[in-house]
Amino acid sequence: MKTRIILFAAALLTLVFSCAKENLDNSTDTLGPESKSIKTLTAAAPESTKTAFVGGKFMWKKNNNINVRSNNSDGYTVFTYTGDDTSGPATFDIKEADAADMIVTGPSSFAVYPATGAREEDGSLKMNLKTGYTWFEGNVEAPMLAQVTADGTDLQFKHVGGLLKVTYKYLPPKAAKLIVWAPCSESGMVSYKICSTMRETIGWRTDQGGFTGETPYVQAYPLGSKYEITQTISSATAAQRTSDDGLTVYIPLPVGPGDDHIYPEIKVRLAFADGTTVPGSERTAKNVKIERAVIKSMQPISLTKYTTETIVTGLARTPHGLTRIDDNKFVVTAEQYHVYFLDVVNNTATQSATNTASKYPQYPYGVCYAGGNLWIANKVGATGNSVYKYDMTTQIYSIAASNTGINQPMQIKEHNGNIYVLGRGDGSSAGKIYVYENGFPGAVSAQVYADFSQISVSTGYAWPMSFDFDTDGSMVVAVSASSGTPSECFKLYRVASKGATPVPFFGSGVKATSYADMADGSSANASFAPDMLELAFDGSGNLFIADQYSVREIVRGATGLDDGTLVTLCESSVLPRVDGLALDSTCKHMYLSNKSAKCIYKVTIE
Repeated sequence: MKTRIILFAAALLTLVFSCAKENLDNSTDTLGPESKSIKTLTAAAPESTKTAFVGGKFMWKKNNNINVRSNNSDGYTVFTYTGDDTSGPATFDIKEADAADMIVTGPSSFAVYPATGAREEDGSLKMNLKTGYTWFEGNVEAPMLAQVTADGTDLQFKHVGGLLKVTYKYLPPKAAKLIVWAPCSESGMVSYKICSTMRETIGWRTDQGGFTGETPYVQAYPLGSKYEITQTISSATAAQRTSDDGLTVYIPLPVGPGDDHIYPEIKVRLAFADGTTVPGSERTAKNVKIERAVIKSMQPISLTKYTTETIVTGLARTPHGLTRIDDNKFVVTAEQYHVYFLDVVNNTATQSATNTASKYPQYPYGVCYAGGNLWIANKVGATGNSVYKYDMTTQIYSIAASNTGINQPMQIKEHNGNIYVLGRGDGSSAGKIYVYENGFPGAVSAQVYADFSQISVSTGYAWPMSFDFDTDGSMVVAVSASSGTPSECFKLYRVASKGATPVPFFGSGVKATSYADMADGSSANASFAPDMLELAFDGSGNLFIADQYSVREIVRGATGLDDGTLVTLCESSVLPRVDGLALDSTCKHMYLSNKSAKCIYKVTIE
């Protein structure tokens, strides 16, 4: 059988039009200063992998990505595979759903190449794009229209409409997709998937859709349908994500609907692997004119920029807890009698004054500042399971509470005049969080605030790792496990009040054993590392997490953290290990301790 392919170079048009307005979260922006015509737009040279329509069938090499549509009444093509499983070309019959032997020919049959996975899903036409395209080198790889000639003998390829240029700056490292969406509905009419008007000369019904000149095929669906196209960006480099140049992708769009070719609106957004929108990434452009052989540019979309620098190195011991005294001075605890005062203006670390071993915390771990004093949770040692006080005026340590019975105290915080101490637990017990009500006004004893033995896990014990207080006053706790990977752990729990049962509210329960395993997005998809060693709320109720392999944030949703979105803020290559975390009062700077490198990082939030 002879395969014939006739390829046509796309028409080159230099088009003049005005920029449309773009609504950017209640502000106004434009699509860019200009749109430029594609200088070189030629059809790819004939080759054996291209598709042809021969003998009533589309034919192409096996594994060649091509998607075929016809004008049957159900709005999609029924494929019948007739090729050899091991060699030779694969052929598909194009049949109508209600006509077993009828081959659809003529101008209503077409293909889109080289997009993959074009499909009707949830009332939308969706297709996957290649990771990259070449636009100006004579080898344009944008999806092409393939239309069967009137006599049904040949297939003509022409490039689809225009390109939408989208640039994102400072996108999160785990952002995986760029999604373009257009509702394309007209009042009182059906919604056309690719937003083209029907041409009566094709002979289709007015509610079925059709070609407009050389624009792609149109599917008609009920109102509310949309044209959606996804560009995978998970392979973008760290430099593309973090540089001022940003990451730029080109999205092919069909010529707009109607004689003026205007899309009423086009939305773009970034998404994580689970499809959850990256917070702050969605933009809407109104009345966008898409014509053939034209690139339309949206103005660059900038997300929050995080600049990381190492400000203190060479600490003698491995640092752990980190707290703020004021915006110029922080405190970090380290193993074996080391407590450092950090001058973050001059990037220096000065060790605190020491007393005798019996009066000095041997293994200071958690630390907080309240009432002009430091309060230190001492994890192990001769005076382990104790709380120490460091008087900032006299520079003297004293034991505020000894032999507390708190198993492995790792974190301490003040809230509403009370002091809370987290006891992680050990290999034979679950952890608990204790409260010293009204602080330490003389002889006091700790009361159990939250008991994590109430969480029944399949392996090991539930270990609380860190905590902080939400805007509603409830305690939020990061929970790990003493062993195994129980799905009840590696989540965030909420404790409503003293004695209340901890309730899980965020996280999939999947243990991330490396940076690559850490999944962002919705609660159902989010995965955490086992060492979530610090939680810290900002002034807006968003939650920052020192999550072992990186710094992460849960951006609040409409109802709070429960429907929030988890975002990894920095690449693991920039922050290879994160243990302690503290925010300044402006929430514009984070200070982080790195146990393995014995250093302190500063992250500026721009």
